[in-house]
Amino acid sequence: MKVKGGILVYLFVLIGIVLGVALILGAIMIISPGVEIFGLSYINANTRYNYVIDRSGFADFNNYDTIIVETDYSNITLRVGVQQTAQSCVYVNNHVNGFVRADENYSGRLSYSIDGTTLSFKLVEDKPWLTLTDSRTVEIRVNENTDISGVNFIFKSRYGSINLGGGVIEDEAPMEFVAASATLEAGGAISVGEVADVSGALSMKTTSGNIDVVGDKVASLVIFETESGRITSGNLNSVRLSSNSGGARLGNVAGNFNYDSRSGVLEAGNVSGSFIATAKVKLANISLGEVSGEVGLSKGEDINFEADRIGGFARIVTQKGNVYIGNGTSGLGGQAEINVGAGDVRVLVEDQNASALEIATTSASITATFNGYAGNKTLTTESGQININLRYDSSLNLTLKSQGRAYIVYDDNRLIESPDETLEIRGGSSFGDNNIMTVSGNNNTININRQTAVSY
Repeated sequence: MKVKGGILVYLFVLIGIVLGVALILGAIMIISPGVEIFGLSYINANTRYNYVIDRSGFADFNNYDTIIVETDYSNITLRVGVQQTAQSCVYVNNHVNGFVRADENYSGRLSYSIDGTTLSFKLVEDKPWLTLTDSRTVEIRVNENTDISGVNFIFKSRYGSINLGGGVIEDEAPMEFVAASATLEAGGAISVGEVADVSGALSMKTTSGNIDVVGDKVASLVIFETESGRITSGNLNSVRLSSNSGGARLGNVAGNFNYDSRSGVLEAGNVSGSFIATAKVKLANISLGEVSGEVGLSKGEDINFEADRIGGFARIVTQKGNVYIGNGTSGLGGQAEINVGAGDVRVLVEDQNASALEIATTSASITATFNGYAGNKTLTTESGQININLRYDSSLNLTLKSQGRAYIVYDDNRLIESPDETLEIRGGSSFGDNNIMTVSGNNNTININRQTAVSY
């Protein structure tokens, strides 16, 4: 035991000596930047470069159709309408403190090239071996009198963030601006300020960084793409959203909404077009306002879906989950096919909706509320409970098929054991043979409630 104890003491002493030497060497390099020890040196880079148009060899930004900025570690910012900027410029702020390999350079070397009407900037930079402070930014500063409405911007930063039109310089508010289009690709976060917009497509792509779009945008199409980042935005036109496991909260969408996320949480306002989820969507919580067009979600494994209203054709299929459609006054306004394995289905069918309705479940319960009745409706389950709320003045042929029980709650509170029959229900509305409801199940319970005024 004494031998083992002695070895541990010597080991701790050796570790202490090594750490002490490393601290001393590190202190020497910090005190004397540029001194090389074991192939490493310390840098205290705090440099700023201002590349002004004309003097730097390129013309003002509105002379080009496309402007490209590429960096590895620096953030990219576009500012427009900076009043104290007499001429448009590219401003590089390079602030890096840390230990670096002696053969590397951290001055932030900006190069540019012109190919026809395309102006490209590239910042050549290195990553410190051990970073203490790392703050690097490339700013495209556009003078207030420069019209960039016809320019396409392409910004790419492998590890940095991108800021489009956000922030101010020296307390001067930037002016409103609209570009032709913008493609933003970042390893970090992407933010689009309220003053920034594009008339064409606005495309944003990150890995795990968040995407924040402030204010309403006129862009004809907004494309979000992220692996696991969070997405927030105001009101938009058409939207394409792709992610692996991210969450999103959007405002109203004036056009179509294409959703392509394997798993995640989506909250959005009203969708004036259609909402289509691709086959990639397997696990998700989706909450929408009113959808004027169709809804397509056909490959779900565990999907919770809710909407205040769906005006067009709705096809929702999921192995497990809850489907809720309605807000008390409106709900399904067109044809619908809903298929859920386990979970809960609740829908409100609007008064004038004479389109076909098919709801099928394995063990999920079904609650269908009809604010008036017209057309052909079919409700089927293997073992789930079915609750039907009918307005008292509805008239229809009701076919019941079940090995369980059916309760018809109205004047005589009728109970039917193992029903297999068709009933003629006459309310205040005129009776029509084309108003048909078919309800089928196995050992389930069917409740049919006729009410003066139905509630969802």
